Formats: sequence, structure tokens, C-alpha cells
Amino acid sequence: LRDNDISYVKHEMEVQVDSSGAEIVHVSKDDAAFILGKGGRTKKKISTVSGASVELRERASTVEIRGPQEARMRARKYIACVRAQRTGPVYVDPVKDDAGDLTIIKVPYDCVGFVTGVAGNFLRQCEEEWNTLMFFTEVGTGQRSRRFERLAIFGAAFGRRGAELKVMAAIEKKIPGFFTEAVEDFVDNEDWGTDNVCLSPDELSYALGKEGSTKRKIAKASGCIVEYVGYVAYLSGMWVARKRAREYLSWLQSHLSPNRSNAIKIDVEDREDATYIDVPVSAIGYITGDRRATLSKIEQDWSVLMFFVKTQTPAKEGAERLGIFGAPRGRRGAELKIMGAVEAKIPGYFTDSMEIGVCEDEWGTCTIKLHGDEISFALGRQGATRRKLAKASGCIIEYVGGVAFCSGHIDERRRARDYLGWLLAQMKGDVHVADVNRPDLLVLDLPDACVTFVAGQNGQSLRAIEADSGTFCFIDRDGRGTQRLIVCSNDVKCRRNAESIIRDLVAMQRSHPGAVEDYAYQRSRRREERKVHREGRGGGPKGKGKGYGKGRPAPESSGSSSSEDSSDDSASDTNSEAAGGGKKRWDSYEND
Repeated sequence: LRDNDISYVKHEMEVQVDSSGAEIVHVSKDDAAFILGKGGRTKKKISTVSGASVELRERASTVEIRGPQEARMRARKYIACVRAQRTGPVYVDPVKDDAGDLTIIKVPYDCVGFVTGVAGNFLRQCEEEWNTLMFFTEVGTGQRSRRFERLAIFGAAFGRRGAELKVMAAIEKKIPGFFTEAVEDFVDNEDWGTDNVCLSPDELSYALGKEGSTKRKIAKASGCIVEYVGYVAYLSGMWVARKRAREYLSWLQSHLSPNRSNAIKIDVEDREDATYIDVPVSAIGYITGDRRATLSKIEQDWSVLMFFVKTQTPAKEGAERLGIFGAPRGRRGAELKIMGAVEAKIPGYFTDSMEIGVCEDEWGTCTIKLHGDEISFALGRQGATRRKLAKASGCIIEYVGGVAFCSGHIDERRRARDYLGWLLAQMKGDVHVADVNRPDLLVLDLPDACVTFVAGQNGQSLRAIEADSGTFCFIDRDGRGTQRLIVCSNDVKCRRNAESIIRDLVAMQRSHPGAVEDYAYQRSRRREERKVHREGRGGGPKGKGKGYGKGRPAPESSGSSSSEDSSDDSASDTNSEAAGGGKKRWDSYEND
């Protein structure tokens, strides 16, 4: 810090502000470890909830806070609470410490352990799910004979309400009727509020779903917080979202009615949250699946709800109308998934009369005709290649018969068309990209001796790198002997992850030529090691625990989870900046 830097005390901490505007908080080594948390989770939560950039310098025992003034104030407050939690009780003033980011809920003393969970696991799960910070607080004399403990929840209003309802549900489970004994059906007319819907035991079981899956689908499709406290559904959020959640719940309730029909009647066809598609009667069983398993899987993947409905305009002859409810992106993804399934059952149903072309609207769909082996090549094993292109481009990509549908914003569709074109060009020979000066590309000039090693046998290592980083990669050759590796992704973090993996591989190969396993083999070996650890330490299908114990650390991860193992077809909406794009010579790595 320079001589003209400012020093002051906030939240019982000495804080210095350097000339760049960063606030420097000096902490002890024990505090530093506590603020960092396991795997850096606590520091990350403080940064996420406060909206400030929080960096911990362990060697100097300092915390650097950057961002807008209000975000920095929140970060200081949360750091003070974390430090206080390490040494004793956390004191929170309901007035002075509430900057529009505080909710306090009374927890019966008998439920404190239940709400906290083993080693605080329940509270940590609530924090991660709702992007909040939660502390049990001490007020007044701190006598332990009081009937309640106060739980402070810090964060945005939406997240605080979700975490609060989660805690209420836990208390209600421990003490039935604590919150709901006198609760009746209620509709709040305020823009932001909470509605109550009372459910019967059968309705609750149906609306909850297996492991809470139906509840989560209602919440995601409506954009509303949905939590079941006892036999009461609490719906919190904006009025429009609550209205949708009430309707979705009522439709689920109608399925349990003894006089129900197979289809739900929809009075309004031009709903903003609905997409309708006519499904041939002969394909209904195919797209529904055994006990609705196929539809449920699509609902889960795209965060939508789907029902067969009756609208004012009848469906086509020989078809029934399927209603898809949720956000526009999720509805479009689910609709294309249904179209693909119907097309597989009845070839040509959608594509025989379809026009192939490029859409120039801001939001829309482009169609590309695939021929012969191009379909299987662009699909990949169990759809891995299609998911890879969708993830990297940020676009919804689905194949309906022999037609590729690319849906999303115009930039997403352009990336999807380019990536698909470069992929299909590999079937004919070498691929060359003339213009690499674009923000979604990272170009690496690899030493010739490393190209084969990075690609692996039949390109398996490159495919593994793509899966672990969420990118699309290929070797670019210009026909004159020059070759380079191009990493494609709309997300700068994914590109940097792929670069890091490749850089480590090349460094190992240079240090131990001919003695380093390719990346695909390393990845397979790590999976086997994890499996052995889980089975050997009680983490298998019938065991308990995480599979690791003292003196036996978990194997290190080399990137994000594999897209090949994921069943989530939804594409990332992240818009990358120009950072990370362009060309980077391999010689620069010597100086990094």
C-alpha cells in the first residue's frame, strides 16, 4: 500500500483502501483458512452473494475486495460474520445490518440441530442451492434457556425466500403444524408475494414426484419458488410466476380426480408460457414411454412441464395436442426433442413439407439438410457429438430425421452452423479456417511432435479433452504443412480449461517423451480409480459416504464433468467476451 492509501475500521475489521480502489482486509491465518473454506467454497459464496470480487492472499493473510461500494460493504459484513462464527457466536443487528439483504427466521430450539444437519450440511446445501449465506445469531444475553434461535439469511430477495421456505419445511417436518396449523388457501395480490395452496396427502405425493422432481419442474417452468411446508404449497415470486405455478398445480391435481379426462382443457391458446405440437396418435405411446418415463426425462432436461391438452382450435386429424409449458428456450428444446422422436417413429411427418434455410431473425431456427453418413457422424455415439456442438455454440441443436435444427439467438445459430460445417468437413479431408480472428476461437500453434500425441489414437484424446472442457476442437491444416489446434466455444472459461489441459499434456510429453499416457487413457484410468475408491470405502451403490477417508485423498479432477456422461441437452446461455479469442503462439508458453 502507498502512503496516501486510506485506513479505517468497518464491521470490527481494519480495512485499507489502496490507490486502485481495492479494499485490503488483514486477517489471521486461522481466519484466512476459515474464509477460504473447503475447496474455496466459502470465499466463492461470499463473492457470489455480495456481488464483489473477493480474493484471498494466504501468504500475506489479507483479503482483497473489489467492486461497487455497496457490494464491498456486503462482502465486509459477510467476512465479519464468517470470522465471528469461527471463534464464537455471530451477532447480527436486525436494523443496522439489514441493507435489504437480510431475513431472520426463528427456529425452535428443539429443531436447531435438525436444521443445521450433520456438520452443518443442511445449511450448506441451502446456501449453495439459493446463493445465500446463513448463520445462527446471538442477540442479548445469549442465555440458552430461550425457546428459539434466530437464523440470519443474507442474499438477494429471491434466494433468501427460497432458503427461508426450505428451513420452514424442515421445521414443519420436525414439528408438524408449526407453520401450517391455521393456514388456508391464499392468493396474494401484490406484485411480489407468496400464495398458499393446501394439498391432500395424495396430491402432495403426486406434486412432489420422485425425489422432488415434479416440484423442481413446476418451479423451473413457472419461474416461481415452490416449496411444500407440510401439506401446504408455498408459491413465492412475482404475480405472473405465481399464477402459472397455481395453474400447473391445479392441472396436476386434476389428474387425480376420479372424473378426469386424458387431456387438460386450456381456455387460452395464445399463452406466453405455452407451445403446442400435434402428435400422431400412433406415436403417443412412443414419445410418452413406460409410465411417462420419456416425457419426464425431456421435462427434466429442458425445465418444462408437458400435458396433452384440449384447446379451442382442435388438433390435426389423427393427432392429439401436446402442450409444453415453461421458458421459451426450454419449450423450443423440448419441442424439437418431441419432433425428433415422432420423426423416428413416422419418417417424414415433419420434414417432408419443410423448407430448408437460414433465419435472420434475432431469435429463430435455422435448418440444415444432412445426407447419408453425415447424420450419424454429426450425432456421435449416444448423441455425444450433437451435445458437444450445442454446448460449445450455446445453441439448441436437434436432428429431426435428416434435418439439423439450430434454434437460438442469431449469434448462437451462426456459431452452430460454422461448427457443424467444420465438423462435416472432416469427413472429406483436412479442415482449414481462413478467418480465426473471432472471439469464440482459441488458436494454438502446436509443435509438430505434439500434434499426434494431443489428438491421440483415432482422435480419442481430443474427444476426451472436448468432453472435459465443454469445447469443440479440431486440427486445422492449410495444405502447406502448417497445422494448428483450434478450440471453439462461446464460453471463455471453457476455452481456457481446454488450453490448460493441452498445455499440461504438451509439458509432460516434452519432459518425458514417449513415456506419457495419452489423455483419453489418463481419463479412463482416473474413472477406474474413483470407482475402486468408492467401492472400497463404502461409496458404492449400497454403501454410504463419499468413498474417501483420512490418508486417502480423492483423485484430482482434470476439468469439468464430461458432456458425454451428462443427460442434460440444454445449451449454455453464456455470452463470451473477446478475451481468450484469437491466436496464441506456443512459444509464449515458455514465458508464462
